[in-house]
Amino acid sequence: MQEARYIQSSYIDSRDECSREELWEAFRGGDEKALSELFVRYYAKLYRYGMKLLSDEEAAKDGIQQLFLKLWNNRADIGRAESVTFYLLKSLRRILFRKKKQLKSRRRRNKEYMQNFISLPRTIEDEIVVAERKVEQKERLEKAYKVLTDKQKEALFLRLQHGLRNKEIADVMALSHQRVRNLIYEATKRLKSHLS
Repeated sequence: MQEARYIQSSYIDSRDECSREELWEAFRGGDEKALSELFVRYYAKLYRYGMKLLSDEEAAKDGIQQLFLKLWNNRADIGRAESVTFYLLKSLRRILFRKKKQLKSRRRRNKEYMQNFISLPRTIEDEIVVAERKVEQKERLEKAYKVLTDKQKEALFLRLQHGLRNKEIADVMALSHQRVRNLIYEATKRLKSHLS
């Protein structure tokens, strides 16, 4: 992911006297420095709130970065904020709970996999056969993956690795919701036909 250029703490000028609402309107109008100033003003407050929700420093920091990146990418669709503080806290909460849900789901799947894996008594021969099958499956999947377009690969990566929904993938890739659905459908179809 490309680093957000607007998140800087060294920005100082006449915006120090601007109200939050004035900064918000300037940011909505495309002023990167206004968003940077909002970031500086709200970072500590958002960080404390994120830590209360997740007690995970990295997740809180990532969530704040993701929030401001999302704000910048969607600035044309964002409306006036009755309360900038409320808007930012609510948006961060949504992002962090989505992260928490994804992590919980991933942990549950990993736990189920491990329980199933451990519960099966295996001989050395079984282990060798399983290892060979894994290598073979991996090679087949890598070959199949090469036939996908770059956009199909990216859409699948965002879906499978990050658990994003089609609408979120559309936002990330700056594509229409329907285009993302088509990319994932075509990618899945190609992989299935290549693997069968």
